[in-house]
Amino acid sequence: MILEIRKWYRSKRIFLLIFICSLMGISAPLFTYYSKDILKNMGGYDASNILLPPTWISATASYFKNVEQVVVFIVIFIVVETCLLGKNESLKLFYKTNAKTPSKIYTPKLSAGLLFSFLGLLIGDLLNTYMLWALFDNKVHFGHLAIALTIQMIVFLILIVLGATIGIYTSSAFLSAVVVEGFLIITGLLSNVALFKNWSPMLLLSPIQFLSTNVEVDQIWRPLIVGCIVLILCGILIKR
Repeated sequence: MILEIRKWYRSKRIFLLIFICSLMGISAPLFTYYSKDILKNMGGYDASNILLPPTWISATASYFKNVEQVVVFIVIFIVVETCLLGKNESLKLFYKTNAKTPSKIYTPKLSAGLLFSFLGLLIGDLLNTYMLWALFDNKVHFGHLAIALTIQMIVFLILIVLGATIGIYTSSAFLSAVVVEGFLIITGLLSNVALFKNWSPMLLLSPIQFLSTNVEVDQIWRPLIVGCIVLILCGILIKR
């Protein structure tokens, strides 16, 4: 795994990942907070009648959407790129002759990818939290925010594992990112269907509901069980 960490550093992928997550963490609260002024300057009219006053909850919801629509796609693409062996036939032969099972090849690569994915999103979360504190001061409920960000992080890492597994089997970083984003879009469209609402972990990537209310175990145990099943299946597929 140390070798894989060095590869991340030498290829500058870690810096790109951190930059993307940091940009989302900073821009989402800023855009939400100044959206009326931005629209007024662009359109020349007062947007106060069409936009609700910005709140820390709406700013965090915007950050969640950015993570769902932008960060997940880019991070899966980057992680899968590091997991694939590429087109170098000699490198493929080296890995396959020195590893008894595929897991010996992919586990260190995926572990390094998960480590840096966690680090990148954590930095984005911390920057988002700071921006909320700076813009909305004492209106932020940091307890609810911390719980929501933790839930988001868990689902985010599950999606990275899922995307990496798809990428390993399809040998395509772009296709794996598109497939996961497709799952997110379909889940969002079916969010009002009881089966998806109660069981899909993907809906917890944007846990907006927990920003204003306490988390009830009944709201998260089913999606987390499904998430654990997904991780187990991915682990089995990677080891084969």
